[in-house]
Amino acid sequence: MSVYQLERWRAAGYLPRHPRRGLGRGRGTRAELLPATVERAELLARSARQGRALETVLTTGLDQALREHSPAVLRTVVIGHLHRRVAAFGIEPQLLSGADVSEEAWDEQAEAVLQAAADRARRSQPPPETHNFLRDLAQQRGLDVEGVARMPRWQEVRPLLAVILRVFAGGPGAVGLEEIAEAVGAGLRLPEPVVEEMKTTFAAQELAQADRGETPHVLSEHLAGAQALIAAVECADDEALMRAAAVVRLTTQYQMLALLCSLAALRVAPGMPLRMEPEGVVRMLQHPVWICWGQTVSRAIATREESLAVLIAEALDPRRPGNTDGLQDYLRFLRVELGLPDEDVLSASFGDPVV
Repeated sequence: MSVYQLERWRAAGYLPRHPRRGLGRGRGTRAELLPATVERAELLARSARQGRALETVLTTGLDQALREHSPAVLRTVVIGHLHRRVAAFGIEPQLLSGADVSEEAWDEQAEAVLQAAADRARRSQPPPETHNFLRDLAQQRGLDVEGVARMPRWQEVRPLLAVILRVFAGGPGAVGLEEIAEAVGAGLRLPEPVVEEMKTTFAAQELAQADRGETPHVLSEHLAGAQALIAAVECADDEALMRAAAVVRLTTQYQMLALLCSLAALRVAPGMPLRMEPEGVVRMLQHPVWICWGQTVSRAIATREESLAVLIAEALDPRRPGNTDGLQDYLRFLRVELGLPDEDVLSASFGDPVV
């Protein structure tokens, strides 16, 4: 494969960024080529030569583990993807394992994360406004959307994306309260007094968390770092991990199907084999799991194993809207709205994908 093809794959997220190691004493840094990057590039190159779409090779490990009902393989696959995802920020594996490292090493890693997060945020596109788009279409159809809140319109998403990426790489404590408030303020173009009030509110929330004996950080219940996600996968029992993976795999697929059927129901897309009533679209837009989870699911997320691995790890945390129980209830909701029987489909989820 040409160097240009490899660079296109890296820019699209199929290959991780090369981690950089400091040479010390102001001598700069140097990039390192990880063996996992070579293996992944070889897999992509072979698949490209066979004429297969890249997405078809990126969920094979997860699907195979589910088909074979192998918790050990599934755990290895999910943790491997989490390690590769965080390696794109130049973080050394020992820092995720909790091993003792020098203060200089921590400083070098922090600098690498800042740079990698900023670079990735600059390349990122604003998320599609799927929720508001469907709400407006429903309103144009004359449907009652009074109970459907509009999502805030992000004017500048890059500062907030940089915060999210840094939290993933280093945990909630990697980002200060003022940075969070300023990123939200910049994204929504909020007046300065509102941003200052937000900082005060965040500080009060942290004090309340500390009084309750919880981790004192405003993002602790909303975003998790890679280290916490890896620990959750390592500690989960086999049944919980298999169930989380099956629920995430199915619900992302049904979410994409429901989105297509929603467009068809509002008459902006061709007819679909399954039908969703226009009123069902409104009910979906009001569902709390759609608001906090479903509207962020895209085709790229639903078909890329690396993205699904993050969702599986997050599903193991019962505090999150996208937890296993919440997603399973949402899956039943989507099936009913699509006119499918309200039955447990998890037992059949260890075969081929349903969509």
